Order: sequence, then structure tokens, then C-alpha cells
Amino acid sequence: MATRATSLSGFVLLAALLAGCESNASIGVIQVAALGASGEPLAGALAAIEEGGLFVPAYVYGAQAGTEPTGEEEIPPTPGYFTTVLPRGPKGIHIFAEGYQVASSEFMLAPKETEVEEVEVRATPMPEGAARPATENAVFSPSSVTPGNTTTLTVDVTAAEEDPISAQVLAIQPGEGLAAAFGPPVPEEEGAEAVPANGTWSATLSAPVERGSYVYYVVAASENRMLAPIITATLIVE
Repeated sequence: MATRATSLSGFVLLAALLAGCESNASIGVIQVAALGASGEPLAGALAAIEEGGLFVPAYVYGAQAGTEPTGEEEIPPTPGYFTTVLPRGPKGIHIFAEGYQVASSEFMLAPKETEVEEVEVRATPMPEGAARPATENAVFSPSSVTPGNTTTLTVDVTAAEEDPISAQVLAIQPGEGLAAAFGPPVPEEEGAEAVPANGTWSATLSAPVERGSYVYYVVAASENRMLAPIITATLIVE
């Protein structure tokens, strides 16, 4: 991963974000480039950002990289990129893209008020025929809620042989900037600690405050950073 601070003199579309940073020194602008090993943009890649560094874990933000060019010469091409405002300090970032191993790295968000921190993360293609974990049956219960109410998202997770599932089973809702960790299956033995394992994982989430239909992405990684096929679940807020 590479990071650098870049002047925003030509970045007209980031003016509003910068204005917020100027009035609040505790936040900064970050621009992430999700790329393949050869530098190709990973259009539509999902991202989860942690507060405090890698594998804390304390997920504070979820995003999806762009898929179409912007047509603007003064900003980087949208495919593979996203921009947001986050609290300053150490962060960990994870990139999830179909056909690629999960890519993770740390960075420090501490640019000056008139700069944006650029972060580049490169993912390695999964080996051909690599064994991958599997996810299925991603379901909200209830599937329809009123704004701000809670709901539970569950998903069935199965590890590949000889590559256990990791704790990195996440729900990401890019429009809401959400990344949340699922809890592993509840042990049958009373008092036993819940650890990553095959079975049904769950996450209790607060619904968005605006009415509408929201698509949540479910990502799961093995201990060897192999990514399960990404699946979705839809929540209705009415």
C-alpha cells in the first residue's frame, strides 16, 4: 500500500468535504484506490475501514468503489476509487473484489486541512481453482422495518477444506457508509466461547433513517485470505 498527501487545488468536487474539515480539525478526507496487482482499477470493489489499525476490530466505515468514469479531468477516474471523510488517526482498510484475495493494509489519516490523503491498496488474484469459503442464505429478520429500528441479518458460512474461516465475515452497505462484523455461531456447549466456525453467523443492525430499499453485501474471508463469492440481502425500510 502507498499513501501520500495531495493538494486539492483542482478537486472541485471535494470542496464541500474540505470545508467540513477546515471547521473540524478532527476529521480528514481520504481517497482510496482499489487496484489489482498490475494496477488495474477494481471497479465495484467493496471496502471496510477499521478505527485504530488492522484487525482491532472496530469497523467504522463501508464503501464501494466506483464503476463508471466521471468525465472530470480534475479528479481521478471513478472506477476503483472512492472518497470520504473520517476521523483522523490510524486506520486499517480491507478490499473485497470478486476473483481477488482480500487485500488489507494500515494507514494514518493525518493530512493538513487543505489536503486529501490518498491510499492505494492492491489485491492479488486468487489462484485458479483455489478453494474458497461459501456463504448462502443471507436473510434479514424482520426483512421490513421502520426507520432506525433494529433487525438481524444472518448468513450461513462454510469454510473450504484445510482453510478455516476467519473472523472477517462482514455486512457492508455502501450508501449508508456501513461496515459491521457478524458474530460467529453460538456454541452448543453452555458457557463456551464463540469462535469462527461453520454455521449461522448473525449481526444486529440499525436500519437507515430514510425509507427505501437497501442492498447489503455479505463478504467472508478465510484465514488464507480467500474470498467467498459475495452475496447480498435486501432490507426494506418503510
